[in-house]
Amino acid sequence: KVILKTNIGNRAMAKAVQRFGTQLQQQGGIGLFYFSGHGLQAKGTNYLVPVDANINSGADIRWETLDANRVLAQMEQANNGVNIVILDACRDNPYKTNVKSLGKGLAKMQSPTGSIIAYATAPGKVSYGDSQERNSIYTKYLLSALRDQQKTALSILDLLTDVTSQVLKK
Repeated sequence: KVILKTNIGNRAMAKAVQRFGTQLQQQGGIGLFYFSGHGLQAKGTNYLVPVDANINSGADIRWETLDANRVLAQMEQANNGVNIVILDACRDNPYKTNVKSLGKGLAKMQSPTGSIIAYATAPGKVSYGDSQERNSIYTKYLLSALRDQQKTALSILDLLTDVTSQVLKK
């Protein structure tokens, strides 16, 4: 079952993640969380930035964004065995002139047992420049690999490795 949310605010994002965790716990199966948008790293913690975020200083980050660990906590609580988190949120920091506590890209996250976390780029790095296409470079190759997956039956690790290879070639 898919929960699709686009261009939502902080409160709606938190509610969607909570609903996702509840649904995963009740129905089981494989959990997949995909986020494409702005993401920040502050003091080693990753935050997903909703459309209504108003960040003027480092103190605002915790209250104006969603801690990505919240997603992992919901998945871990579901105790469903297999979870995949895909974060296409490693673009350059839009707040760099105002917020000094931010790191580059996203930080490496500790994944619970049975979980895979895929990033659009290596931790601490910024992804390849914004695409003029509908999707980012990473998502473009992820979608392509998923379409090909129907023909080749790759493991999730092989699929994500293929995506990384395609992005690096580009």
